[in-house]
Amino acid sequence: MKYVKANAVLPESLITEIQKYIQGETIYIPKQETKHYKWGTRSGGRKQLDERNKAIKEAF
Repeated sequence: MKYVKANAVLPESLITEIQKYIQGETIYIPKQETKHYKWGTRSGGRKQLDERNKAIKEAF
């Protein structure tokens, strides 16, 4: 996650509206649900854990 200045990406009218609720603080804007990846799918960690778990189950 990287920080971006609001005035570099948002219109002034939207910044003014947001400032009615919060000023001078950092806010997090999450990605849309369609843009989310499940945990470990990009790095391969999920696949490794699934393979490990499968091997453990087969061993018993």
